[in-house]
Amino acid sequence: MADVMSRRAGRTGSRYARVAQIPAEPAYVEGLATRTGGCVIELTTALLCDHAQVRDGLLFVLSGGVSRVMRDSFPAAMGTCLALVLELDRIEAERAHQLEIVVVGEDGEDVARMEAEVSVESTSAAKPAEAIQMPFAVDLRAAGIGKPGAYEIRVYVDGQHQRTLQFWAELVGEGTVLL
Repeated sequence: MADVMSRRAGRTGSRYARVAQIPAEPAYVEGLATRTGGCVIELTTALLCDHAQVRDGLLFVLSGGVSRVMRDSFPAAMGTCLALVLELDRIEAERAHQLEIVVVGEDGEDVARMEAEVSVESTSAAKPAEAIQMPFAVDLRAAGIGKPGAYEIRVYVDGQHQRTLQFWAELVGEGTVLL
């Protein structure tokens, strides 16, 4: 197969010529993919939402894309969930990974922290070279928000930062328009 690919790559204007130009060590955008010995884990989805659940390998999201948490008073419960999808290559799917989620207030204090070891139950149904999707629903409803302001949710996989989501906690007042 390698001989066939090298012969095809020599053709000018063919789609194989473009394949041959891909570098042996691809560059990965910081924060989007984690390299572990040539293998890749990518966080493809991260949404703050009203509710999320995983059933039969599918992620169900209700009211995704929350950016404002409106409360009558503070301290208050966060009242949201986090919907995540990790995509792993087949080699990475064969071992466990550390997932860490940290909610941080605007003054840098940890509001909530969740750590878990996650793994794929089985890769037997996957096609050769198929990426494995791992959906997660993280319940942050009980996490306490001490005061109005800006907050971040930081997601780490195997100690590597993958994504940061921002949201704002605000007081509901007269004339407040809920978006």
